[in-house]
Formats: sequence, C-alpha cells, structure tokens
Amino acid sequence: MDRTRGHLLSIAALFLCLTCGDDKQAECEKPADCVGRPAGNYCKEIGGKARCVIDCLPAADGTDNCPATYKCIGKADDGSLYCKPI
Repeated sequence: MDRTRGHLLSIAALFLCLTCGDDKQAECEKPADCVGRPAGNYCKEIGGKARCVIDCLPAADGTDNCPATYKCIGKADDGSLYCKPI
C-alpha cells in the first residue's frame, strides 16, 4: 500500500511540474473587456490565450502609436501586430 501511494504521489508531483506556469486565465473575450486597462485596449489571442494588448500599426516613417517603452513588434496568433515592451 505504501509503495502504491508513493507512485501516485510521484505521478501527481510530475503532473504539477508539467502544468506549472500555464495557469493564466484569459484576460478578455471581446475588445470592450479591455477598455480602461493600463496594459491594453484591445483583446487578441496570443499563444492561444486572450490578452489585453495595445493595438498598433507600424508607420511608414518608423514611428508607431505605442507608448515610449513599447514597440509595434508583437505578433498575435492571427498575424496582427500589437505593442510589446522593448
């Protein structure tokens, strides 16, 4: 019985290690969920998770609408761009 319990505990510990860090819930379902959030104004799928981000389009002259410490270099799952910290 102790041996079985030990194996079950080992399996449970391995499962917890493999799933650690992937427990972040989706931040949004639609763009309106992100209104007023400092981290972003638009809801995009990034790495399979919905996140509030700052939507952007790179300008021809190299500038963008991102805050000073961000650049329009993030790429969402659908291929669209968002402001990412630099």
